[in-house]
Amino acid sequence: MAIAFEIYLNGEKICTAGVGRFGVLTAILGWVKRSPFVEEEEGSETDINDREEETYINVSGLIGNDRIGYESVKWLRQNLDIGDLVTVKVVDKFQDRNLWDVWMYAIITYNFYI
Repeated sequence: MAIAFEIYLNGEKICTAGVGRFGVLTAILGWVKRSPFVEEEEGSETDINDREEETYINVSGLIGNDRIGYESVKWLRQNLDIGDLVTVKVVDKFQDRNLWDVWMYAIITYNFYI
C-alpha cells in the first residue's frame, strides 16, 4: 500500500501528494494572526509570510530512502479565503504506475537525515 493525498480546493483538484512505501505525508490547515505591535528587525525583508493574518494549506512530507535517509518534499502552500472548502481524499497509489509523476511535482529541498 502507498498512501497518497488528493487535495481539492472548492471542488477542484489542486494537488496529489504521495511518498511511496516509507515516509511521512502531511496536509496541514493553518491560521495565524501576528501581533501588529511586534517590530520588524532592522534590515529584514517583508514577504508573503510577513502578513499580519493568513489562513493556508500546506502539503509536504519526507520520502524514505534506505541509502540516504529521508528527502524533504513540498507539494503545495496555498493561501485560503473565508468560505473556501478544502477536501483531503486519502487514496492508495500502490497500483498507480504513474506514482513517479506524482513525485515529479515535488520541490525537493534535500534535507537528509541519516
